[in-house]
Amino acid sequence: MDKRAAEVLAPLSFAIASLIIYFSGFETIWKLGIVLVIGYVLIGIWMAIDKQRPPLEWKAAQWLPVYLIGMGIVSWQGQFGPNNTNRIGFGWDMLIVAAFCIGIYYWAQAVRAPREEVLELAARQSGEPEPAVG
Repeated sequence: MDKRAAEVLAPLSFAIASLIIYFSGFETIWKLGIVLVIGYVLIGIWMAIDKQRPPLEWKAAQWLPVYLIGMGIVSWQGQFGPNNTNRIGFGWDMLIVAAFCIGIYYWAQAVRAPREEVLELAARQSGEPEPAVG
């Protein structure tokens, strides 16, 4: 794929995927949030037990809690679900979700781990020799 096309399609796809999450309703989103917190706890326990694993790159994931909390708040204030406040009207909700997600996308791109570092970590975890970067 052309790099210019990816620069448009990637954030657009993230926004559309986030809209699908939003349309699932607050009843679903808050439950997914609980599952994600449990997952973070399990990852933390696993990382504490397995000392050979490389450390997690928390800096690169700093956007994730903001995204999850933001989606939960917009969903709660929106109209999809039985326990929502309905304070954000139809159309505005989708615009807010799309704008929020585009901002999150570019934040995530700004703090992502360098490609070389990701390839090195993947090679170390798989036990394979590190790939040539170039």
